[in-house]
Amino acid sequence: RRAVEIAADTLAFPSISLRDFMARFSDAKAETWSAASKKNFRYASALLMAEFAPDSDIASITSADLNAWLKKRFNSTGYRANVIRTLRPAFNWGVRHELLKKSPFDMVDPARVLRDSVDVLTPQEARRAMKCCPADCRAAAALMLFGGIRPAEVARLSWDDVRADFIYL
Repeated sequence: RRAVEIAADTLAFPSISLRDFMARFSDAKAETWSAASKKNFRYASALLMAEFAPDSDIASITSADLNAWLKKRFNSTGYRANVIRTLRPAFNWGVRHELLKKSPFDMVDPARVLRDSVDVLTPQEARRAMKCCPADCRAAAALMLFGGIRPAEVARLSWDDVRADFIYL
């Protein structure tokens, strides 16, 4: 009876290689990803395929395998967290598109990154910083200081992205 249950589960999902799976996910997300996201995914998926044979069935990758690989390969929790954040969506996508029964990332140990506290400028320091900025940079400085927008995000903005009630990033 157990053998029939296992066979039924196996037959319910198509066999797909890790390489093909990663390519399908990448193609599905290609138009919505930033250049940085594409680069991160290519790098993380190449590392994954270096550990797990590219021609192996994605269903053969277990949470235990991923946990062992992540702990062995990535000493830094920040780096490990980034790889998990980059690869987990692919496997969740695979579940939604019925390529996997469940994601092996569901049981992967989270990589908790402890960050130092963030220094916040006093109103006087912010005023001084704004006065020191060249006039053509003040809008960008204000967005970073008061809107929490990162420098790379500001660099990609144009005035067409700024609206009265929101900023399109």
